[in-house]
Amino acid sequence: MKDINKMILVGKIAAEPEYLTSKGGKAYAKFKIKVSSVTGRDNSGKLKFETVWLNSVCFGKTAEFMQKMEVQEKDRVYLEGRFSVSAYDGNDGKKRYWQQVICDEVVPLKEKKEEVLDSPEGFSDDFAQSEDDLPF
Repeated sequence: MKDINKMILVGKIAAEPEYLTSKGGKAYAKFKIKVSSVTGRDNSGKLKFETVWLNSVCFGKTAEFMQKMEVQEKDRVYLEGRFSVSAYDGNDGKKRYWQQVICDEVVPLKEKKEEVLDSPEGFSDDFAQSEDDLPF
């Protein structure tokens, strides 16, 4: 079986994306995405979250689409891509590593309920159902 390097994420743009053009004239966008996962509940019953912040970049038509759709900070997006790690030498001579998601697809998502935006990481407490609430 061959290896697979594929990421599928839904999260929020964490800072204004930078829309740039390479020396060769190719569009690209650099941005950070924050992705939160529910890790359980605290003693008072409130949801607990773990948030991961990821550097991301996309090129060509994907970057042009992001700019055309005016994707900006705090927008929720769906993205597909691959994880990449680059090594470089720092000013102090030590090896440094840059980790990022290289995105093949970025799709802006629209929120359906305003109250979802009021929760700390965009989660609504009503999605966490017990087994008794399931229809099957």
